Amino acid sequence: MREVMLTALSTVNVTSLHTALEMSEVLKDITVKSEELSSSAQVEAMSVLRDVSQSLLTISDEQDHAKETTATYLFSAMSNVLEATAKNDSDPISKRAISQTLLSAVENLQSALLIGKFPDNEPTVLVAPSATMYINRLQSDQVGSASVNVHNVNTAAFKLPSITSMNVPLDRDEALDLRASIKSFI
Repeated sequence: MREVMLTALSTVNVTSLHTALEMSEVLKDITVKSEELSSSAQVEAMSVLRDVSQSLLTISDEQDHAKETTATYLFSAMSNVLEATAKNDSDPISKRAISQTLLSAVENLQSALLIGKFPDNEPTVLVAPSATMYINRLQSDQVGSASVNVHNVNTAAFKLPSITSMNVPLDRDEALDLRASIKSFI
């Protein structure tokens, strides 16, 4: 049944942030019971998640609450599918397809969240049961004093070295995007 719903969702053309928000909430709800997601449903779900996350790259050019809520729902659904893949006996071909699509969906989601983000804004942190995502935009002169620490999550923290020690040619006023995705071991 979930596979049929996911296939139906794959036909929806996402052209507005409102539609993306509704789709992301439905995807989160459909995928929440990981034990009910067959291998083919997992593949279908991840494909729809990739498509909706990709639509966020073109339908929203600013930071707003609806985009962050949409991203939170999408990330929760991704986490649900990841959990289903780990718990259920998915075949190797399905696991590979899910992994490749997941990487694309996560990259789309990170890029969408960076659109309109200013270097002096707080980092965006999405937390789901089986994964955590950290996104931030820094001025190049802030890199040496920046640290990545996701509070209330049992993950590693680290401090970035200065930009000069990394031999990266950046202008002083150029922005640097910081992206981190951490899979929890379930």
